[in-house]
Amino acid sequence: MKKILLFSVVAAMTFTACDNVASLTNKGVMALDEGKYTEAVEFFNKAIEKDPTTASEATRMLGIIYSDSVAGIKNDKTAFEYFTKAAEIGDSIAMYKAAYAYDNGIGTLQNQDNAMKYYTMAADAGYPQAQAVAGWIYLRGYKGVTKDEKKGAEYAKAASEAGNADGMAYLGYAYEQGIGGVEKNESKAAELYSQAAEAGSPDGKALLGNAYAYGNLGLVPNVTKAEELIKSSVADGSSLGMRYMGHLYANDKISPDGKTPNQVNAISWYRKAAEAGNVDAMQNLAYNISDYYHWDEQKQAEAVEWYQRAANLGNTTAMTNLGWMYEFGKGVPKSATKSFEWYTKAAENGNDVGQCNLATFYEYGTGTQKNRAKAIEWYKKSAEQGYERAQKALKRLGVK
Repeated sequence: MKKILLFSVVAAMTFTACDNVASLTNKGVMALDEGKYTEAVEFFNKAIEKDPTTASEATRMLGIIYSDSVAGIKNDKTAFEYFTKAAEIGDSIAMYKAAYAYDNGIGTLQNQDNAMKYYTMAADAGYPQAQAVAGWIYLRGYKGVTKDEKKGAEYAKAASEAGNADGMAYLGYAYEQGIGGVEKNESKAAELYSQAAEAGSPDGKALLGNAYAYGNLGLVPNVTKAEELIKSSVADGSSLGMRYMGHLYANDKISPDGKTPNQVNAISWYRKAAEAGNVDAMQNLAYNISDYYHWDEQKQAEAVEWYQRAANLGNTTAMTNLGWMYEFGKGVPKSATKSFEWYTKAAENGNDVGQCNLATFYEYGTGTQKNRAKAIEWYKKSAEQGYERAQKALKRLGVK
């Protein structure tokens, strides 16, 4: 990595023969706090020259300077290089920042596998925000990561216990759903959501607002409060909040304004959330586009694109719905074979509707050869999850 100097000589610089990596780094931090960016860069570079193998904080701080426009030298690529270098020598904050850069394609190409690698590294190194993010990804099975609710709950708990507001929110979700080895406890979930919201977690506000919207977790329904909380989360950049705004319109929790149909407003909010990377919102967007513009083949093709994106990132409902689009030729050429493939992916990833649809294909030989044994096998898996259509199919086939 090249050393980048902002200016030629800085008269205010004072180095001593006794300076080591720690003292030079501290001087750099003090200069940075005073807004003396040129001096800060010089100190951090000197620290790295002393010993690049132990100057992890100095290396990370250079990344922060180059990622921040305040210093007037913003360069995302250079910042990313410093973050990855600091991460390699054990800096947990730099690991998180490298993960975030990979996650969002900042200073490097977007790469979800590398993002998760660095999130996990930072989480295992004890960085609370990384524990919260990794916990949420594992709890939800986002970004193409295989869902691991136990690991997700463990990370969320560690972050919460460290006082991380997002960790509180995600641990609350585990309590709400009763997943990851956490016993379902709605009052505990409400308590954690409230604590997270009060501590400033954007997703905590969104989750609490969503609970108020529908009277979940023992809360008295309060749409006004729900909208207030969710809008606050949106203002803080929460894609989850954007998605929940879509829900408010899609479920007519907000009265129509007489100008724009609620479903159109829902589509607008789902699009914002989807474009911000929310995988579930991609599925919601696709469904509502397909439903509202059911006569428009171009819109059906757009719905397929969003289903595809969500499915590729692990959303099993999108996999199932993509199978349906191929089955009936909506936005794509009709293909029983393609439909079978997507129902199989959804079924293997635990989606109850996908399992039932796959069973039906095996029963009637659609897109594959008839196979009664496999049909029954998949009907049973779907029925065990409580899916009524699968339960009725087993009864029709005389299977107990």
